[in-house]
Amino acid sequence: MLALLEIYRWTILAGTLAAGALALLGCHLAARDKAMQTLCVGQGATLGVLMGIGLLQTFAMHPEGVWALGPFGSAALFSLATFQISEIMVRHKDASKSTLFLSLFAVLLALGYLTSALFPALENHMTQIFFGDVATMSNFDSILTSCLSLIIVGILTIRWKAVSNESFETATFGNLRSPNATTGHPMVFHMLALVTLCYAVQFLGFLFTISCLFIPTGLLRFTQERRLRRHFVFAVLTASSSSFIGFLISLSQSRLPTVPTIVAFLLLELLCLIVWDKLRAPRILEN
Repeated sequence: MLALLEIYRWTILAGTLAAGALALLGCHLAARDKAMQTLCVGQGATLGVLMGIGLLQTFAMHPEGVWALGPFGSAALFSLATFQISEIMVRHKDASKSTLFLSLFAVLLALGYLTSALFPALENHMTQIFFGDVATMSNFDSILTSCLSLIIVGILTIRWKAVSNESFETATFGNLRSPNATTGHPMVFHMLALVTLCYAVQFLGFLFTISCLFIPTGLLRFTQERRLRRHFVFAVLTASSSSFIGFLISLSQSRLPTVPTIVAFLLLELLCLIVWDKLRAPRILEN
């Protein structure tokens, strides 16, 4: 076990930091009611990664830098296009947003399967991108992921007041069309979210990305905690600790896949937190 920890030390660190960064970003996305749209954009990034890998295989491009930047570039283009298409689709269609987003997600999912069928030897890549396997990241990818995760957390922490106010105004008044003195420019947050999604889908997998984004903030809403900062802190801590412990469990039990184990432990940890919160609530009221 110690030998495995030595081998995967950078990967474990990357997964732990990335889970926390995604959970923090997910709190803002959920507050802006962007969960379904993010699901579509993430699926668009997945389609872009598959298309990029397929084209690289077709034209026999093997330089390492091209294999890293090519799929990321195509993922960025597809996710940006998906974002713009989804914005156009739901404009003035508030009553049917969820239906439209689900329809777009289904189309993108179908296109992903068609892409994997059109390009040879892409089925394995598709499985990895969808379900992910954090353990397959190289040391360089892990170090890069750790640095990017710290940058994301740093940006969201430094701009805490502006981003939080923007999330509140978006949730209250709808989409912000122009910058103001309180919130800054909403496109800055959108671009940060898009870049994070593209990178996370390519290197961490769709399941890990979506789970860390929305499971913590979604289930924490069932607790009695209503303070915003604590909600964010609990989301980050549960996601990070679950990634760390789930990774260790998958290493000790080689039959367990890494990312599903992480997600299962994240769900268990949050359910325990909810139960503990419900049990202590009557005592707080009595005091």
